[in-house]
Amino acid sequence: MRAKLLLVTTAFAALALAPIEATAQTKPAGAKVDAFMQQWDTDHDGTLSADEVKKAADARFDALDGDHDNTLDRKELRGIVTAKEMTKADGDKDKTLDKTEYEAVVADRFKAADPDQDGTIDKKELNSRAGKALLRMLQ
Repeated sequence: MRAKLLLVTTAFAALALAPIEATAQTKPAGAKVDAFMQQWDTDHDGTLSADEVKKAADARFDALDGDHDNTLDRKELRGIVTAKEMTKADGDKDKTLDKTEYEAVVADRFKAADPDQDGTIDKKELNSRAGKALLRMLQ
């Protein structure tokens, strides 16, 4: 009887602690934001300007361009850009994005992540849904 009680108590304790563990697992995302800000906030003002984000986007584009053909196809983008974004940005309809087209998607996501329209993104904005979508293109 005691063994069953101990087993049930342990199970309930594990279930009760599950939300705490889930919360702890989200902390690395904040650490990623901090590291990203540290790397790309070149003027150290605590925000990312459009120019700083463009530099990050260019570096990410180069890293994603595995075949070094100066374009990114769907395979290289690996779900980073939605089909709708791809269609909108692919001006020459070649089913790839060149650096300028990629930058256009980044610029759209930057605008979405900058709700106060001050031309910069702070940590709070970068942690928003739109900010995280932007980060997926930049990390």
